[in-house]
Amino acid sequence: MIEVPCYNCGSGNHTLFATENGCNLVKCGECGLLYVNPRPKDEEIEEGVKMGLHRGETTLTSTGRYMPLKVAIYNKVLNDIYGTELQTRTRTWLDVGCGHGELLVALKELSGNNVIAKGTEPNRLKITCGARERFRC
Repeated sequence: MIEVPCYNCGSGNHTLFATENGCNLVKCGECGLLYVNPRPKDEEIEEGVKMGLHRGETTLTSTGRYMPLKVAIYNKVLNDIYGTELQTRTRTWLDVGCGHGELLVALKELSGNNVIAKGTEPNRLKITCGARERFRC
């Protein structure tokens, strides 16, 4: 674990805001940003993201599973934002951190295949659990 200054203003002045699984969420005394401090080293964060495992007092998994309910929620949100616009002209969409591909599925459904959607996902388990088959993540 490494001590870090505030990511927003660079201040080292912070107070404890909350603790979860042995990690401290602190609040910057200058700008109010909430951030983890001390935080894992870059290599640990990178490995945790790739494997969906996050170490603390216990190891937590963040891989989850494909959830059709998320597709329905994304359909509603996209419809509220775009209305029928996604169906009227061809667009491209890149979902960085596409997870299991629910947003990409919603885009395909709502647009009538009028959106060329691709995703990228660093979590190897999410990729092998079906995201690749749904869309090229």
